[in-house]
Amino acid sequence: MAALNRGVFTIVFTVLNMVLFLTMPGTYYFSIGLLVSIHVNSMLATLNSRDSIRSRLDKNHTIAGLSDLDRDASSSMASVQSALVRRIQSRVQSHGY
Repeated sequence: MAALNRGVFTIVFTVLNMVLFLTMPGTYYFSIGLLVSIHVNSMLATLNSRDSIRSRLDKNHTIAGLSDLDRDASSSMASVQSALVRRIQSRVQSHGY
């Protein structure tokens, strides 16, 4: 599954398909239909893996939503800036840099 996410399998099959097409021009050893399905499956596997990647990367982070911000008009900009600073600081500190 990891090789499919990185596109290794897709690239190997595409190169093999191109070699067969160029070396045997009068035959139909290349298969465009199979190539399309491999590219679609690779794209779907990449999209499906985003949740697991996001959960591993955001395990130690807390993100302030808009409902967490102060709604006072006079200090709304300062509140937004302080929430962003806290978010950046928590990301830097959680990685131990």
